[in-house]
Amino acid sequence: VPRFDDGTQRVLADGKPWIMNGTAWMISKDLAITNQHVVNARNSNEAAASAADVERQAREAVLQFDYNAADATPTSIRVAKLLAHDLDLDFALLLLNAGGPEPLRLAPTRMNLDATSWQPLNIIQHPLGGPKKIGIRSNIARTADQDAVRYFTDTDFGSSGSPVCDDGWRVVALHRGAEGVSGVKFQGQDTAYINLGSQIHAVLDVVRTQNAAIADEIAHCQRHRHEHT
Repeated sequence: VPRFDDGTQRVLADGKPWIMNGTAWMISKDLAITNQHVVNARNSNEAAASAADVERQAREAVLQFDYNAADATPTSIRVAKLLAHDLDLDFALLLLNAGGPEPLRLAPTRMNLDATSWQPLNIIQHPLGGPKKIGIRSNIARTADQDAVRYFTDTDFGSSGSPVCDDGWRVVALHRGAEGVSGVKFQGQDTAYINLGSQIHAVLDVVRTQNAAIADEIAHCQRHRHEHT
């Protein structure tokens, strides 16, 4: 995602464009999803971009598919439009100029945990803007509520927007980042941070309030995916 400040593209000292990297994935045949803060393209200590700059940054963004190794030649598809977004759940829904690969399957309901739950959560990600990596170790969920899931799966900068999947590779949440915690132990050691994702069905609820037609398109695509897998 290239950065724009009041309509002017930001460049670095070497003349290269200022780029925000994140992870995105297909949620229907021509719709991709990532984080709002990725499309916002600002450092965490800066004010949010203007609405006009966010729209422009989304339109100028490029998704790279099949970036599975450092020497891979990914397929690039440009974004046509930002269709829906929300700061609280930190999602951005992007219409692509061309269809991407098959969308991922979504879990049929919100993720629920109780005191005896032992739920692994796997993350497909592009940490540090690099090739695809999959977090499948030390990946236990800790809590889940109506809007959020918290988990220990390993991530890094650039993983923002990743799909958080159950062991059936169905998406349960949209990875957002990490939050500070106290009094939490992981593998017997105190931990200062835990990862945070938005329940994917909470995201879909907000999409429906913003644009029911888009929500219907996603639901139709997901029904097709479940019927043929």
